[in-house]
Amino acid sequence: MEKLTSAVHIIAMMSAARMGLGLIQIPRYHAENDLTEGRLVRVLEEFPLTPTPVSLLYPRNRQLSPRVRVFIDWLVKVFARQNPESAHH
Repeated sequence: MEKLTSAVHIIAMMSAARMGLGLIQIPRYHAENDLTEGRLVRVLEEFPLTPTPVSLLYPRNRQLSPRVRVFIDWLVKVFARQNPESAHH
């Protein structure tokens, strides 16, 4: 009988993949160390995934704290490095 495992939490998914329990689809930054160290390998590279849009929402009518502004600027830079042609600010 075939067993099927379903997991929503990314840590559980990665643990299952490391144990050889199946394939996972997660953002690359979560698996970067495992890929580098050889614990996980990429498969189906000839079928690239469609990029997932990310939105950062905050109240328009309120002054942003300096910490939030720094975080937003950092996040924009991180995503711009990963996908320069689609970075928006």
